[in-house]
Amino acid sequence: MEYPAISLIQAAGEIADGLKNRKASLERDLAALDARAAELERQLSVVGNVDNRFASYEPKVGNELQCPKCWMKHGQRGTITPTPGTNKEDHFRCNRCDTEFAFRKAARASSDGTMRNA
Repeated sequence: MEYPAISLIQAAGEIADGLKNRKASLERDLAALDARAAELERQLSVVGNVDNRFASYEPKVGNELQCPKCWMKHGQRGTITPTPGTNKEDHFRCNRCDTEFAFRKAARASSDGTMRNA
């Protein structure tokens, strides 16, 4: 082969190598996008059920208080138990997800009819 033809073939080979590397990179990117799309679909199915989950949430099952986060996000029951609180708040923690809740103590009527904090 003559001089320019050999150089052109070498240039074509270098371009082909670069394109092969680019193809492999694009395939990896596409696989990552497919995985991300699958994760978004899973999350969307969870969020899509929010009305049904909210409608079926039971704050208390038997004598156990139920974690709203576990139920709303995962459709699972998690029991919340009291932890040390304050004069003004009751504190609870979920035994499944470790979420902590703090609720203002409700005012309750005393035996003489006046309102007081619980």
